[in-house]
This record gives sequence, C-alpha cells and structure tokens, in this order.
Amino acid sequence: STVTITVTPDEGYEVDEVKVTDESGNEIKVTDKGNGKYTFTMPATDVDIKADFKETASDSEKEKTIITMQIGNTDVSVNEKTITNDVAPVIVNDRTLVPIRIVTETLGGKVDWNAETKEVTLNIDGKEIKMTIGVILEKYGVAPTIINDRTYVPIRFVAEELGAEVQWNEETKTVTITKL
Repeated sequence: STVTITVTPDEGYEVDEVKVTDESGNEIKVTDKGNGKYTFTMPATDVDIKADFKETASDSEKEKTIITMQIGNTDVSVNEKTITNDVAPVIVNDRTLVPIRIVTETLGGKVDWNAETKEVTLNIDGKEIKMTIGVILEKYGVAPTIINDRTYVPIRFVAEELGAEVQWNEETKTVTITKL
C-alpha cells in the first residue's frame, strides 16, 4: 500500500532529503508530493525513514540563478558560465519554446519522464507540475512538444510555473531567465 508522510521542518530550515530504506538497507523510491508530503510503497518489511534538513538561506544570502539561451544556439549561460546543451531553444508559430529539462535542473529542480504515458513531471521548490506531450496547456494555448528527443515548453510556462522572471531580446533572439 502507499504510505504518505508529512515532514515539517522547524522555522529557518527546509527539507534537504527524505530517505526510506527497508530492513535490508535497500532504498525505497520516495515521491515528493510538495507541501512537505512524501509517498512511498510500503514493502513487506519494516522501514526506516530518515529526513535531513538544511538551514534556509535568508533572502540576502540567496543567490540569483540567471540562465541565458539564444534561439538556435546550444550554448547555455548559467550565472555567466557557459555549458553546452544538446538542443537549442526554437521559435514555433511565433512562440519561443525552450528545452524544459536543462532549465528545470539548472534552477535546482528534477524532471521525470514517463515514456508510456508521454507525461513529464517537474519537481521544483516543493511543487509538482505534470504535463503531457501533445495536450495543450490551456493557460498558454500550446502543448508541450518533443523536438530531437527533448521536451519543449513555452517560455512563459517557465516564468509562471517555475517562479522565474523571463526577458526576451528580439534583436539577439535571446531569452534570459532569472530566479531568486
């Protein structure tokens, strides 16, 4: 059966990791459902649940993450350091689409892909976002799409759903994503 646990950190702390192991020490997959709730499938044996916490940085200590991407260019600038991605942002039907995995992971999130259901799950800042390839995101009027084996979403989705600020430079065809 599925077990749900709620982890509540003391003030000034946040959950760093929740780990569940069975009697033999085998790790059991834990799913972060957001808002401090975690689920796992209970094995036939007893389990050990361990939650690690870390101090939350004050607003003045938090560092901004600035990602700059250019249409057609696989180089991605993250806080002025260049990394090369395997795919580049594109414009389709006057919409700027970005590869969601590199953006989400660069902002500290996690991306899971279910090939069977063609569903992408983003976990970032304790929030879980699910979307299905080809199913229009009503709020954005466009569906996530696969280009060169990578999932692309509209840049406005990144801004609104991942809590980042987005700027577009028409002249250089550059997208700048800023997240505190």
